[in-house]
Amino acid sequence: MSTIDDIKSRLDIVDITSTYVTLVQSGRNMKALCPFHNEKTPSFFVFPESQSWRCFGGCADGGDMFSFIMKTEELNFGNALQYLADKAGIKLSTIESNIDYATFYKINDEASIFFYNQLISTNGTLALAYIKKRSVNQEITQQFKLGFSPKDGGSLKRHLMNLKFSENQLIEVGLLRRDNQGVTKDIFRNRMMFPIQDKQSRVVGFGGRTLDNSNPKYLNTAQSPIFDKSKNLYGFNHAYETIRKQKTVIIVEGYMDAITAHQYGCNNVVASMGTSLTISQVNLVRNMADNFVLALDQDTAGQNATLRSLESSWGVFNNKQSKKSSGRMEIKIASMPDGKDPDIVIKESPELWAEIINTPIPWSDFYFNQVAAKFDMTTNDGKAKGAQELIEFIEKIPNPYVNYQNRRKLSDLLGIPLSVLEANFGQRNRRYRQPITKSTIERANREPLEEYLLSLLLRLENVKGYMSEFRLEYLHKTENREIFTLWLKCPTIAYLRDMLEDSLQNYLDYLLNKDIPPLDIDSSNKALSDCVRRLELRHFRELKLQEQSRFSDKQAAQVINEEEILGPNISLKKVFHQQSPYQPKSECS
Repeated sequence: MSTIDDIKSRLDIVDITSTYVTLVQSGRNMKALCPFHNEKTPSFFVFPESQSWRCFGGCADGGDMFSFIMKTEELNFGNALQYLADKAGIKLSTIESNIDYATFYKINDEASIFFYNQLISTNGTLALAYIKKRSVNQEITQQFKLGFSPKDGGSLKRHLMNLKFSENQLIEVGLLRRDNQGVTKDIFRNRMMFPIQDKQSRVVGFGGRTLDNSNPKYLNTAQSPIFDKSKNLYGFNHAYETIRKQKTVIIVEGYMDAITAHQYGCNNVVASMGTSLTISQVNLVRNMADNFVLALDQDTAGQNATLRSLESSWGVFNNKQSKKSSGRMEIKIASMPDGKDPDIVIKESPELWAEIINTPIPWSDFYFNQVAAKFDMTTNDGKAKGAQELIEFIEKIPNPYVNYQNRRKLSDLLGIPLSVLEANFGQRNRRYRQPITKSTIERANREPLEEYLLSLLLRLENVKGYMSEFRLEYLHKTENREIFTLWLKCPTIAYLRDMLEDSLQNYLDYLLNKDIPPLDIDSSNKALSDCVRRLELRHFRELKLQEQSRFSDKQAAQVINEEEILGPNISLKKVFHQQSPYQPKSECS
């Protein structure tokens, strides 16, 4: 994960913009008076789901948190990077520019192919038997790139080094380990392999399950420049689109739980990979959905982990919770019967699984149930201990209505009139220290169309004149805007590299080395023209969607003028029916 990606995963654009403007709810979004020009009616909108902002008034500008800070604080990209890094608690370093992310992704991809080929070879008999035992079909096996690591401890190393990767690279990405004698060996040996992919379906790490009862039962890739277990959700790349459409995400614990769910058509399931949910994992899905169902282990350890994550990672006691998800975030718990894993429940009875995940209980009810099970609520001593814990729990709930409902629930549980119970609240005058949370959607997904444009521009000559009127707002990512802006000014690639911040130099190399088909002059010009036209179309279509989103708020809809509505429509027609005005002529390349 790059520094820019890490910053976006730790910060939320609602928090960033609310420092400068007073945001109010407007449907799923937030609105305010624009900080960049004088106005009486709010035209500045923040879109939490896309982590973006746009002014529909005099500015007609928009972007992400980086562009907002650059505009409000009048900073260049480098200073904005430092500003946001400080807010995120990230120490910037020039070391990042030396990290070859593209190579690490390539190494993991090749390792994943190697493990799969081992699985379907004679070496993978034991692993295939395990897959068959767990009733995983071939389609899902291929979809999740399941594989097998040989027991000899050197097969993967030899394979990858034959592909010209170095030992040090394999150690750094977490596939080799050097022993006390200086000998390197494969970390994963005789294990069922579960490649872990990020949102862009890049293999960032691996989980390996033992097939010979050796310890540990599960072994994961150690933290590397491209992998941090606490910042990934297994199956997220396969579940992403369904989560966005259904606005519901189901979180299970294990690899097989997620795999089986997808095999049975439940495609909005992701797995926490056997650990308590972290803030970063929650932030991956927090702005994508309204409903969050935790279908986690219901043994004592699993229950305690769920309780911890509700407070530390989900921030259920944090007043800002509603702002992060447009005021409609519902967190519920789905309990498995008889302590069974979701994997077993799904295979034994898909109908029961559907009933369980469709009828989860609110997180506050789950908390009550856990406390009631911990103490003997039939005795006065048990009631006293349970009441003490539940009073502390209720006092943390900021929402007045939810708080009152839970006081009534405690009154019923204890058999004490609510009027009598009320005297026990607020006596201690304790200031509850709210957990520190940073809500973000690592929305650092690549922008293939933007990257293709930049890769073309970096290869072509004499096209700057034709791109001089290209609008920056056609590019989503601040990194791409920065490189494009400097490209226009710099006479050579070497000069451009010197002008870039350290954190973007590695990205420049990625764009320069991006694998695109060789094109002749005419084909290159046509590809550039088509790319610009598609970016224009995307921009004006997004304006239309944002316009529709604003209409969901009646007050905002009343002040949308005719020019605002007709403008994007006219632009869409023009771009759709005409050639791009930026098409270069063949003699210019």
